[in-house]
Parts: sequence; structure tokens; C-alpha cells
Amino acid sequence: MTPSRPIAASLLPHAEMASENGNHYADFKVGCVGYGPNGEMFFGANIKPTPDANPICAEELVMRQAMAAGVVLEELVVTGVPRKEDTTKTLQGGGERGIPRMRRRIKEGKAVRPYTHITCVNVLTHDFEEFTVESLIQAH
Repeated sequence: MTPSRPIAASLLPHAEMASENGNHYADFKVGCVGYGPNGEMFFGANIKPTPDANPICAEELVMRQAMAAGVVLEELVVTGVPRKEDTTKTLQGGGERGIPRMRRRIKEGKAVRPYTHITCVNVLTHDFEEFTVESLIQAH
């Protein structure tokens, strides 16, 4: 299956490559690429900087980069395989920690807007789900 949005489909290989660059924890590989209005691209992978540190999700790293550059993202593509305890066919970009961060970023006017598109892809099954930030927040 291929995402319906051509830009998301073109970003998919970049998100998959980004996942290879993380310092992953518990073998949980997630990659993300963000795309800005002028073609800017930002990359992230799940990391756990030190054994005793909190993990940082791929989407958060991408949003931090976009904020530092003063860019509001038009697209986010998130790749990975849901964990056993997940009830969705994809990772749904951001999870329990990411959704509150996205809400905050919308209020602050930084990194994402309600209409920012998110495509979530399960790299094992090739299933995908498409959202806007607003619809993803509402789903959670």
C-alpha cells in the first residue's frame, strides 16, 4: 500500500532511513521526517540518550528542529512497527506523550498546525493511516 498523498509517498523512504540513525530502546525503531513549506526536511528517530534518561520520540525531534528553524511543518511521515500492546495498525505519530506536545505546539503556533498532515506507516505490514494533527488529536 502507498500513501494517497504524493508528498507523503516521496517522504516515506526518508523516514525509513531516519529510523536507522536512532539510539533505539527496547528494539523500538521509529523514524520520522517532517516537510516544510519551502521543501525543508527534518529527520528524527526514537532515541534514549543514556540508560537512565527518558526516551525522546522521533516526532518530537523533528518538531524541535522545525521550531529551531522557525518552520511550520506541512507534512509528517512516521514509520515503525506498533508494539504488542498497541491497538492500532500503525504507530499514529506521537502516542501518549506526543499528542499533548502537539496540542501545546498548536497553541504556541510552533512546528505544527491543525492542518499539518501526518502519514503513519507500519513498515512490517505496509499498512498506513493518514491524519491531520487535529484529527489525530481528536482520535486520542
